[in-house]
Amino acid sequence: PALARARWRRALASDADSTEARDRLAQTKPLAWRSDLVVWRERFDDGRPNNSSVAVALGRRLDDGLAMAVGIERQARADAADDERATLELYLDSIPGLSLYLRGGATREADFLPEREADVDAAITVTSGVEALAGVRWRDYSDSDLAIWRPGLRVRPWKSLSVEARYDLVTGLDDDLSAYELRLSLELPRWSPYLAAAFGRDAEPPAPPYDVLTIAAGVVWSPTDEVGLRFDVAREEREDVATSLLVGVGSFIRF
Repeated sequence: PALARARWRRALASDADSTEARDRLAQTKPLAWRSDLVVWRERFDDGRPNNSSVAVALGRRLDDGLAMAVGIERQARADAADDERATLELYLDSIPGLSLYLRGGATREADFLPEREADVDAAITVTSGVEALAGVRWRDYSDSDLAIWRPGLRVRPWKSLSVEARYDLVTGLDDDLSAYELRLSLELPRWSPYLAAAFGRDAEPPAPPYDVLTIAAGVVWSPTDEVGLRFDVAREEREDVATSLLVGVGSFIRF
């Protein structure tokens, strides 16, 4: 399982000469392929037409600690033409003490999504149970370029509990915007609950910036190593825009 592999990688990062950690990683291989299908629909109670999206992605493990995925999404909004976005993702976890995630995307004839976008996220092991987080998100809209800088810290006070905090700084507008994120997650053998919150100011050009507060919680239950079920709920308040309650259920099968 991925959790066991991650723990052996942390053991190897803290003790590069650990033959046990190296042997265990050599004996276990993650899945070679991954496929995702995501469908969502947004319904408003004030008479506005629905928004919706369909996305598919296919991923491939190229080597131990190296994987990539390609995807395409078609998103529909009632007040605009449909946008089609293509994405490419890379995951690098082969360097001890470093996890790296890269993502790039482009939208053909973008109407409301960014024309181009890119994400970089890194987690660097500082010491046992402490990781420094660094990330940046770039969004190229037709009339503006946004950069969202996301430094943070992840701490594991004990082996199953993870506490993550981030500071988001949005630049590229007339005024810089700030926001904060906090996430608590617990990794148990069959249950993985989490609690998260985010608050501050955000923007989706050409709409003006707005204050937002989001509180979310959820749990993943894996009765076996091959099957899992998840439940998520979130409440979001956008200043002068809307208050949303989102509920999600899902499942996954490893094969």
